[in-house]
Amino acid sequence: MHKINIVKIRLVKDNKHEYRKDALDTPKDVASFVRKLLHNIDREVFGVINIDASNKINSVNFVSTGSLSSTLTHPREVFKSSILANAVSMILFHNHPSGRVNYSQDDLEVTKLLVKSGEILGIKVLDHVIVGEEAFLRVSEEGLLDGRK
Repeated sequence: MHKINIVKIRLVKDNKHEYRKDALDTPKDVASFVRKLLHNIDREVFGVINIDASNKINSVNFVSTGSLSSTLTHPREVFKSSILANAVSMILFHNHPSGRVNYSQDDLEVTKLLVKSGEILGIKVLDHVIVGEEAFLRVSEEGLLDGRK
């Protein structure tokens, strides 16, 4: 007789972060929120802000922490917390410890892959925000989420 594992999958709250609003209303709100989450981190961090059906922040997941200039990201890891949190949409984010907010070809390819993955899973990628010390860049403004580029 072969035995199989019976497993439970659940979302575990690791920490809490004070935030005065339930929703991120503007791109500036998103950038400010991400900066507060990532203050004093000297490595590139890729994360996801999960949004519920009421358009409120459901949870935040730091998907991966990389080096000073890059981090590895895979759709399987990005969408885990979104699925477990019953998110209907998400905002991707990562920081550039250098302070410059430009996107690389890898950033574009990862974003496109995650948008396609989200379409399959029914979790819409609303934006991908790259933050530096003072500036930020929204990939959606560059036409990268709607196929213009």
